[in-house]
Amino acid sequence: MCEQTKRYFCPRLVDYVIIVGCRHPNEYNHITQTPELLRRYPLEDHKDFALPPDVIFFCQPEGCINTG
Repeated sequence: MCEQTKRYFCPRLVDYVIIVGCRHPNEYNHITQTPELLRRYPLEDHKDFALPPDVIFFCQPEGCINTG
């Protein structure tokens, strides 16, 4: 692939893998809780694309509700 073409393609198939949810689920009632970033890989941001801080609310815009 030529250098001009390489700059338009990202070298990664997936930028980040994240797990979003409640840090301390409430077992007794169905109260909506604020979602949190529980895990992420990689731990550091990529040089060319930082993990957006509002990705948590993109994943769970209505909050977390424990139904189990």
